[in-house]
Amino acid sequence: GAQESFDQSRRNLDKNPNDLSDVKRNAIGTNTTIDHWCCSVETTKEAIVSKSTLIYTTEAVQIASNHTCGFLGLQICTNHHTVYKTVSRLITTYENKTIQMECPKENLVCCAGNIHLAGKCIPLSEVSHILGTLG
Repeated sequence: GAQESFDQSRRNLDKNPNDLSDVKRNAIGTNTTIDHWCCSVETTKEAIVSKSTLIYTTEAVQIASNHTCGFLGLQICTNHHTVYKTVSRLITTYENKTIQMECPKENLVCCAGNIHLAGKCIPLSEVSHILGTLG
């Protein structure tokens, strides 16, 4: 079906990279069939998408303090207590994304092996049949 035709066109493009970008597009005014239209400009764009997340955590910190104590303050005693503090961390991830853009109308052309006839792109293999019926 349409996907097989598209895949075949992509294989043809791999064999001949000088061909136009072989991005199929529904022609204006057609139903669900994919005509033989291609785009003369690249319709994909690579972009780096970043996502940042701010994470708050609470950390416990042990604090020890010394002070004099005991009879006449001749001893040193240690007090231990816990202090809680909030720590923020920024985590950023990056991802490469391929963005598919619509082909501008002025860049729609017939794919290789097709000819523009009556507002449609017709496979060259069908032209003789069409001309024979007009004849």
